[in-house]
Amino acid sequence: MDPPLRREDEFSGQNTDAQFLNLMYYALLGRNPDTGGFNFWINQINSGSLTRGGVVPNFLRSNESIDRVTNAFAASYVKHNIDSPTQVGLRNAANNGAT
Repeated sequence: MDPPLRREDEFSGQNTDAQFLNLMYYALLGRNPDTGGFNFWINQINSGSLTRGGVVPNFLRSNESIDRVTNAFAASYVKHNIDSPTQVGLRNAANNGAT
């Protein structure tokens, strides 16, 4: 079954690859792309090494994305910052399949 996210115009090819990547940075990382990262991802798409669908999980499972989600959770629900050892543990858990 195709996830609903991939059926939205922004993710299904109704925009340029550059617009898609800018959206990934903004929506998932909350920032504008850095030049090196943007160039890396655009080259992955242009070379055929990854499709847009292959880029999305890389963004979602990046340490930066995991940190953003866990820090937002901590700020909203437990009302304190996450210390470094806990952050590393959460990253490892997410990278090993925890959701």
